[in-house]
Amino acid sequence: MNKTVAVIVVIFAFLGRPYCFGEQPVGDGEGAENNTLRIYLPREVVVKTDFIQLGAVGVVRGDEDSVGKARQIGLGRFALTGQQIVVDRPTILSRLASNGIKAQDVSLSGAEQVKVKRQERVISGRRFAEVALAFLKTQGVYESVSDISLVREPKDWVLAEQDGEIKLVARLGRYSRKDKAAVWVGVVINGIETGGCEVGFDLKYKHRRVLASVDIGPGVVLSPENVEVETVMGSSPEPAGWSVPYGQVAKRLIKKGAVITGNVVGPAEPPVVINRRQTVVMKIDTGGLYVSAVGVALSDGKVGQYIRVKGPSNSRIIVGKVMADGTIEPVF
Repeated sequence: MNKTVAVIVVIFAFLGRPYCFGEQPVGDGEGAENNTLRIYLPREVVVKTDFIQLGAVGVVRGDEDSVGKARQIGLGRFALTGQQIVVDRPTILSRLASNGIKAQDVSLSGAEQVKVKRQERVISGRRFAEVALAFLKTQGVYESVSDISLVREPKDWVLAEQDGEIKLVARLGRYSRKDKAAVWVGVVINGIETGGCEVGFDLKYKHRRVLASVDIGPGVVLSPENVEVETVMGSSPEPAGWSVPYGQVAKRLIKKGAVITGNVVGPAEPPVVINRRQTVVMKIDTGGLYVSAVGVALSDGKVGQYIRVKGPSNSRIIVGKVMADGTIEPVF
């Protein structure tokens, strides 16, 4: 019994301190943890800039020098609006290693991968359409337009979140026509246009048209008794100076309900006032001089027409204009 106690005392004296099973050697435990770069990864994160850095993706802890270096390590860049970039653990360890931080010196926790989005501002397509329509209504050239309809609502415009004033500025597009209008709406940030979209509209006009209220035969004069006027919507404005063609004559049969256009009617023909072989008076009246003579018409003549007349000597042929009073005004 005394020998056993003596042996235990010697062993303790040799070690100089008690030893417990499971105790870690010096350099592990808390001391080693302080030398390890610890990174916590969330499942999703939103960043403000195009360039993604590790410090914006995860929570980085460790010694000050290592943390400062790790936080600046780049993990990618956004190329498109609305883009989402996925960063996984192997990518992070690879980027750390390329910057001199070994994988065994890094402790990762949290998610296996991080979905990274950029903080962005959205301008709705409806807002673009509203700005374009308001601008269009200020343009005098479209004052006669009765109806303006949007061809297609523009897509939403997504831009990176940034400081500064954002304005939508409209101007006429390049391909506007009478029945269509194009308006370019530019996105202006801090006075610089960074992009925009073109908004298209269909244009409709009110205009009048004439229809036959009964069958109208060839040579019949148009009047309120045989035509009616209606107002319709169309793709072109009413021609300037348009009027109902009362007094014009049908060139051919116009059926009831048919639209009367310029190619089916014409001015009424003036009546024949001089007949062939009729004796006519030729006269020149300038106010200070009056000369007259008698001749024979060689053809029928309507007011305003030019006909040939045989002179009183029966040898000379004179060309003259038929006047409303049935006389001839010679042309020299």
